[in-house]
Amino acid sequence: MLQQLLESAPLIAIWDDHEFADDSWQDVATFHDGRRDERDATRRRAAEQAWFEYMPADLGGGFEGASVDDGALHPNARIWRDFRFGKRAALAFTDYRSARPDHLVPEDAFPGGLAYDEPALREALPKIGETFEEWRPRLQPYVHLSDPDHRRWRRPLARALTRAYRAEGLATDVVRRRVRAILAAPIALPVANAILARHDAGAPFFLDAGQIPETPDLPRGLSWAGVGKSRLFDAVGSRYFVLAEGYGLLAALRAAEIGSALGEVQSAWLDATLARHADADWRFIGSSVSFTPLRLDLRRPEVQAPPAWAHEVLLNVDHWDGFPVEREAWLDRFAGPGAVLLSGDIHASFASQHRKSVVEFTVPAVSSKPLGAILARNASGDEATRAAGARLAEHLDGLLRAGYPGLRYAQTRRNGTVLLEVGQDTLVARYFEIEGERVGECLYDDPAALAGALREAWFRVEREPGRLLLEPIGARPAAFTR
Repeated sequence: MLQQLLESAPLIAIWDDHEFADDSWQDVATFHDGRRDERDATRRRAAEQAWFEYMPADLGGGFEGASVDDGALHPNARIWRDFRFGKRAALAFTDYRSARPDHLVPEDAFPGGLAYDEPALREALPKIGETFEEWRPRLQPYVHLSDPDHRRWRRPLARALTRAYRAEGLATDVVRRRVRAILAAPIALPVANAILARHDAGAPFFLDAGQIPETPDLPRGLSWAGVGKSRLFDAVGSRYFVLAEGYGLLAALRAAEIGSALGEVQSAWLDATLARHADADWRFIGSSVSFTPLRLDLRRPEVQAPPAWAHEVLLNVDHWDGFPVEREAWLDRFAGPGAVLLSGDIHASFASQHRKSVVEFTVPAVSSKPLGAILARNASGDEATRAAGARLAEHLDGLLRAGYPGLRYAQTRRNGTVLLEVGQDTLVARYFEIEGERVGECLYDDPAALAGALREAWFRVEREPGRLLLEPIGARPAAFTR
């Protein structure tokens, strides 16, 4: 079927994370969630060579499927490029993975560690237009275990942390280093007391440590727990399901120091490309990941979430939600000439109006599990938690729409693809979708059965001076200037 498709239509391809490793950045994988260093330049280059040899991609460097010069592979590969189709359209394809920095929340961040202590916040918050006093009630108190008043809790915390890290399979010397570093740094009081409670639950009465008392004079900071981190090594609280408020603060504080998700060279190229194609009727930006915010309020009654879940969260910060400051800057930049963004990866269908002259179509997965099914499958824990996970998956589309006013369409249960018809002043997007459980059936030889299984969603974008208006429609409009 792929051969038949390529006989009738050209393929312009870009890569994302799974050409190398899930949620990867540069040449770093995330299989072990921080338990060990996963940088592997040799594997990254081998993955790129396999891609170039398999995909019909001619990037001007002679990639014809025979061999690839090692000098053209990571870190020198440049798959971002642009195309012009007369006056009608310009298409720029970007690479989100090859130069982007690490995720803001390390997968191995100790939940009780501090991303910013109080002195650092007092200095940094005014630089982003905030004040410490405004944030103080939403920050966590912390203690220094080296202080005489808190020193007696060092030993029970060391015992509990040592057991926890050993249970993760770490070598003895690594465990000692990690525990020593934790005890030498400030620790968020709620996390310390949660660890002490678990310690006391399994210790003889004469080894009870008790709780560290909270006093009004304790300093307050932004801990990793305040961003959503709850386990020693985990993608949850790092790449997924981060607390929206805490993560937003962290991202704003670090925006100036982390560097661009696209890298400086590609960012300059994209800026110049927008200017060079300003005279085109339509400007399309291809991004492997979506610009659409995936914000969920798990306090809503339809979720009936357990107390630990009852927060506003960002579902996936491996996407552009992970770089909200840069994303907003790009959306502002796209708004000048106007742009239609084309994206994927999230295994769901979205249609979004980001700015008056910026819209986005996010395409679903062709054959991989849809996002809603992934969430339902991964719901674990006790019966109440599993039931809450099932309700979250059931109501996911509505929760996503409620979380972002610009979202005009959200569908997380079906596979499919999108066809765009680009006219002079009108663009029509046609979503072809099929229920996720049916993607294993072969319907290519039974067009009638395929037509009966497909569901379609139609959208129109009208191009007006200084405006791109996205709206749902029932079907392809009769009058359509091609």
